[in-house]
Amino acid sequence: MKSPREILRTDLTGSTLTLGGLVEQLISHKMDELTITVESQPKEEERRKVIDGLISYNESQTGDVSYERLTLLLRDSSGEVAGGLLGEIYWEWLHIDILWVHESLREHGYGGKLMTAAEREAIARGCGSAFLDTFSFQALPFYASLGYEVFGELTDYPPGHTRYFLRKSLQVKAGSAQPNNSLNRSAS
Repeated sequence: MKSPREILRTDLTGSTLTLGGLVEQLISHKMDELTITVESQPKEEERRKVIDGLISYNESQTGDVSYERLTLLLRDSSGEVAGGLLGEIYWEWLHIDILWVHESLREHGYGGKLMTAAEREAIARGCGSAFLDTFSFQALPFYASLGYEVFGELTDYPPGHTRYFLRKSLQVKAGSAQPNNSLNRSAS
């Protein structure tokens, strides 16, 4: 005797399908109609369809898809870019994607100033936390000195090195000075 879970549906020939069998048929039927391709130079509209699909799903789950880019540039006296910080703000978090300072300007505090300015701007835009990643051959001690804490590691990536994932609370502590939001803003 078959259990109620096993008897889900009977097809026209009278064969009984289990739930697992039905799912397998549906998946194999769908996959027979679909193909997976590797695209070395995909069309921008095809990439956009994948991105928009994920954004739509995320919005259905979180109710929020607000996203803002954050770009801070370090310029020399002639206006040339000598460093910068690229990030984005979403879900009340600052994600620092790239921090770079020209080699000749390192160890002069510019990286710390860029980070502080980004954190202040993130707080002004409603963020309470920040996250980033770095490699063992990059700036782990620097980020730790700024209060970032490791919450994850990917060892042997790249081979012989480690990728670190860090986070920091941006909450203003009681009695602390409020953030200085007097950044030079270029016209958008």
